Amino acid sequence: MDEVFLNLFRKKMVEEVGWDSRKPGYDGLVEVANRLMLKSPTNSHTKEAAVRILRSLFPPMLLQLYKLLIAPIQGGKVAAIMVARVTAITCEWLMGPCTVNSVDLPDGTSWNSGVFVEKCKYLEQSKCVGICVNTCKLPTQVSNSILKFSVKR
Repeated sequence: MDEVFLNLFRKKMVEEVGWDSRKPGYDGLVEVANRLMLKSPTNSHTKEAAVRILRSLFPPMLLQLYKLLIAPIQGGKVAAIMVARVTAITCEWLMGPCTVNSVDLPDGTSWNSGVFVEKCKYLEQSKCVGICVNTCKLPTQVSNSILKFSVKR
């Protein structure tokens, strides 16, 4: 499954960037991500492109149904916990080993809705914090800080 996810994600990145690397596999994906950063005039443009890429990975109706049916449950708690678990299971190919962790919220409660990345493969391979932050970390965070990625350095 990891190879399927890698190929699908890379294909969507290539469509957004309009260019593909000659390198195979993960190394090629990192080159495409680097090209995305170079192509974008600002970090905000890079982040917006990454969000478009992530959204393109899902059938549009699925995202709408999720937003309508799952996101409202318990003020978003169920959705945040589900996203964290799915991310930890399905994104090891991109980031390396990761686990669900507890996130402290401003109201004093905590939810098991964070994703802890032990040693981020994407950051290590790209050797660029900008690529990590603008094409992965920020685009995947929910604006209300329910879902956070933390990377052990």
